[in-house]
Amino acid sequence: MTFTRSKISRHCAMGFSMLELMMVIAIMTVVFGIVAGGLIQLQRRSNTEASRVDRVQESRSFMEQVVRDIHQAGFPSVRMLDPAVSAGNPNLYAVGLVNVDRGDLIL
Repeated sequence: MTFTRSKISRHCAMGFSMLELMMVIAIMTVVFGIVAGGLIQLQRRSNTEASRVDRVQESRSFMEQVVRDIHQAGFPSVRMLDPAVSAGNPNLYAVGLVNVDRGDLIL
């Protein structure tokens, strides 16, 4: 079977066959499935990290509020932490409170 120029040009002008289209659709489905799986995993990881950051920030805010409340209540005064002043009267101690800073509360 020999192809003449008219048969070759007519064969090329027909377009894609159904088998070729099905193969392209199958390959694209696999690629899109892999990409969608990666995006879902990335979104889950992002949500996990965001919730972790929120918990840390809430914990810091809570501790800062506790420290502010303790300072507003008048504890610890300098006399309570100074061993030279309060050594004679143990009632002046802040019940095991050793140090209160902006980020630390040491009992």
